[in-house]
Amino acid sequence: MIQFRRHIILASLIILGVAGCHGQSTAPRPTTLVKMGFTLSENDLASLVDSVTLTIVYSDSTREESTLRLIDGEIIDTLEVHPDGEVRFTLRAFRSNGTLLYEGTTIAAVPVGQQVQVDILLEPAPGLSMLRVGPLLETVPFADSDPIEVFVDIHRVTSLYGASFRLAYDPDILEYVNARSGPFLAEGGVELLAGTFPVTDGPGQLGFAVTRIQPPEETKTGVSGSGRIVRFIFRAVAAGETDVLIITTDGYRPRLNDPGGEPVPEQFIIVLESATVRVTAP
Repeated sequence: MIQFRRHIILASLIILGVAGCHGQSTAPRPTTLVKMGFTLSENDLASLVDSVTLTIVYSDSTREESTLRLIDGEIIDTLEVHPDGEVRFTLRAFRSNGTLLYEGTTIAAVPVGQQVQVDILLEPAPGLSMLRVGPLLETVPFADSDPIEVFVDIHRVTSLYGASFRLAYDPDILEYVNARSGPFLAEGGVELLAGTFPVTDGPGQLGFAVTRIQPPEETKTGVSGSGRIVRFIFRAVAAGETDVLIITTDGYRPRLNDPGGEPVPEQFIIVLESATVRVTAP
């Protein structure tokens, strides 16, 4: 099975030691049947997985590659694995465009005649930068005059110096008030230049950009890790429900850049979630 927690997947392969024959050689090697059944989460990064591969490497460096059958987010497959005292299992999960999303490796012994569970911790692939809009759901009464806050966080970024993106929402339900930069990019006390800008594609959209500002005599440094980029403040203008999301259509994708001004390739920028704001009638 697969369990999803905070962008990490735990995959368990149930290996049943059943002697068999594999291949057409004159001295066939015994095999062990590996029955796999696991389910990907319907949310977050796991929902983007399009294909999963399993690489098996034996102690003698023999290597086998398999593409697992992924149907509606579930994998139920059976493979033959040769019994060995040291077998390396590597699972990789890919997006439809070929971008590696998850990868994990473990080593286990595979004896004949025994059932073995092999756990593989799948973590987001190196180089992925993940943006998330939150909260997942915010419910407010229409009569409430308190501001409504929507935030944008970034996860697992490396050497980030600046970011820009477009936000979309329903202007019949929410009215934009202002934006406040988060602390992530200000790490080390660095000054930030940030602001929103209007877009011409109609109401209900706004642009946001932020960058670190360092004196010319200093070497530019980026920020790595995870944290809050910005908080947007809205107020309710009518009852109803609206998503607040980062636009990811061609030409308007989020842009992240390093201290040298080089952008992160688009395929390595993943938008995980959007926020939902529900304004209840008085």
